[in-house]
Amino acid sequence: MQRFLILNEDQAKLILDNINFKILELLVSEELNATSLSEKLKVPLPTLWRRLSKLEKYGLIEVTRIERKRNFKTKYYRAKAVYFVLPLNIPLHPKDPIARKALEFLSALKKIMDDKYKKYNEIPKGIDPIDYAVILDAFVTFSTFLEKEEEMRKILDEVEQRLLSLMKVTH
Repeated sequence: MQRFLILNEDQAKLILDNINFKILELLVSEELNATSLSEKLKVPLPTLWRRLSKLEKYGLIEVTRIERKRNFKTKYYRAKAVYFVLPLNIPLHPKDPIARKALEFLSALKKIMDDKYKKYNEIPKGIDPIDYAVILDAFVTFSTFLEKEEEMRKILDEVEQRLLSLMKVTH
């Protein structure tokens, strides 16, 4: 399981379906089979199987184990990631020089954080994925902000002054 997965267009369409979203929400928290999911979601088993098959085909869930009892096999599923990211970033081009400076700094922070996240994206087996993701988020965010604290304070002062001046213009 990974911390995040950047979705393609087909995956995004699947995840935006309410029932599929609920399936993923349950499978982030725990490993479940189709019968358990059907009962929890109150969705008929044949409908759920079709959805699981499609979610697996498009790489949003994975089979984590198969139990065999006599002639029957039961598949257990887990979400492929804790976070699913839609790749929807509209490029911004601020006119204000302070806004441009702030955006450049935010972009640089995001790049540093993304590099740290990629290093730890694969969640180790046997660790709760939600706990791991939250702890990693705290580590990456806090460590990056502390590393850049002095620069952040300077830009914050400029941004605050610009914001106050903009608010005066509108009132």
